[in-house]
Amino acid sequence: MNFKYLALISAIAMTGCGSEDNEGFVKGARSQSFLEGVWEIDCMINEDGDSSSSGRYEFRGNRIYLDARYFSDTSCSYQQIGLDIEATFSLGREVILNSGEAAIRLVSQPISAQLAYIESSHISALNERNICGYSNWSSGNYKEIINCEYFSELVDGFEKDIIKVDEDSLYFGDSDFLDSSGYPTRLESIFATKVE
Repeated sequence: MNFKYLALISAIAMTGCGSEDNEGFVKGARSQSFLEGVWEIDCMINEDGDSSSSGRYEFRGNRIYLDARYFSDTSCSYQQIGLDIEATFSLGREVILNSGEAAIRLVSQPISAQLAYIESSHISALNERNICGYSNWSSGNYKEIINCEYFSELVDGFEKDIIKVDEDSLYFGDSDFLDSSGYPTRLESIFATKVE
């Protein structure tokens, strides 16, 4: 659930026990209760150094909800883009990373992915190109993109991850470093803080 791949959307617009499956996912056995609640990533400066983002993850039962916001400044003041994803998820086996840290595999299946642009230059480009079959993008109006190939990286990149919980901090995998099965092999240095 790395914010690095999600930051691509701005550039794109302008241009337990029980049986295990073959990836080590325990079917119906591992408790997910330690994730229950709301986790937030405060305003952070993106890799480009000129923009920022923030995020909110909510885990309820076997569902995860992501509310991500991207800003054209470094203080999360001028929103450019909003992204909301709803997915089912399950936890897999524990893995030991090269760093020696333990993490847990997480797989999610997106149910809905909705995207909204705020800035008129992005909206014009989306409408001119009829992106995702829509020619009526408007400021702040969310559009379903789950089956849109143009934004497939956003949805596909959400499906395989690793997590680590350290008290009230939730770390996700760094999607810049993936193993042969598509799971991150390192944790991000940024983390979400449990707020509810």
